[in-house]
This record gives sequence, structure tokens and C-alpha cells, in this order.
Amino acid sequence: MSKTIEYLDKIEIFEKDNGALLIKNTPCSWIFVRHPDDNGKYRITFVVSEAVHKQIQDILYKRFVEQFDDKTKPGWALGSAKPLQDASKTFAYSAKTSAVFTSLKTGEEIKNVIALYKKDGELIPEDEHITYENESIFNVIVKPYSITYKGKKGIMLNLQALQEVDVSYYKGSNDYAAMFGIEQKKADKSSQGSEQNMPWD
Repeated sequence: MSKTIEYLDKIEIFEKDNGALLIKNTPCSWIFVRHPDDNGKYRITFVVSEAVHKQIQDILYKRFVEQFDDKTKPGWALGSAKPLQDASKTFAYSAKTSAVFTSLKTGEEIKNVIALYKKDGELIPEDEHITYENESIFNVIVKPYSITYKGKKGIMLNLQALQEVDVSYYKGSNDYAAMFGIEQKKADKSSQGSEQNMPWD
């Protein structure tokens, strides 16, 4: 059984006081959180069930109406959501943010860092470079924001923070240590942390 199917019924969504959304136990892929992608963005694709998708769409459409005073159909898919072509009736969302911002006052570049937590609540240092395998499970915090692009209006998701739940680390396609006959110590899996310590509850 894939992790996506395993966790599908465990996914939950919560609205926070600051307008952010917390999505718990969501399978993630294309996870760029310590190294930006080719476009200079930190980003993830996360998957939700049909029921949670409807909840997210209701929230984002409400934000769309409030922001634009417009009850028509948004020009862009809310949250960049799209149905996955499988039998599980799941939907994929895209959340991203720039790795570097330019100050409007000084013109200097400011490095952006995604807050990344282990399951037990420990903050992972920004210089600890981690690469995750697809279908790793996270709690994710995103913040909806409005856009107008090419004459079309929409609501997209700004990636703000992640917490490991049940993750696998990508080690690359070449295991040089094994080629040399070196026995490596395995790192503790973050998924073994305490369920009671949820920093975003």
C-alpha cells in the first residue's frame, strides 16, 4: 500500500487565526524546502482526499469573494488544484514561495527560509540540507494570497512551514558507501517522535 492511500483518511485541515491553513498528514511530492527549484522557489505538491479538497475549495472561494468582491468563477484554479488521474479521487495542490526576496526599501536581497520541524517539534537548522523522497508525509502550513495575472484572478498558496510526520530521505541513485564496503549508521527516523508534541496545535 502506498503512503498516499495509507494516509488519505487521516488528512485534516484547520483554519488559523492569522489566515493560514494547516493541513495535517498530507502526502507530499516534489519537495523543495532546503534547495530551491530551477525557478528559485521553495515548493511542494501535496495531495488531499476528495472531502478535504471540497473543504479547501470552500475556504479559498470565500477568500476569493472577500478579496475581489466577485462571485464569479475564478480565472485560475484555486490553490492550483487539479484532480489526479487515478481511482483514489485525490487532488494535488501546489504551494510555493521565493527563496530570495528583494527589499523595496534598500534593494538588497533577503534570504527566505522555510520553517522545517521534526515530528517531536525540534526545529531543523536551516543549514541542514535534507532531500525527501516523494510521498513523504508532512503537516503543512500554507497561507492563501490573491493574484491577478494575464487578466485572470485567483487565490494561490504561499508555503510557510512543514513538520515531518512519516518521511523518507532521498540518498541519491549512487550508494558509494556500499560500493566501498562501508557500513553506514542509519539516522533515527523522525517518524518515531512523540505524537503528543505538535508545535502547531
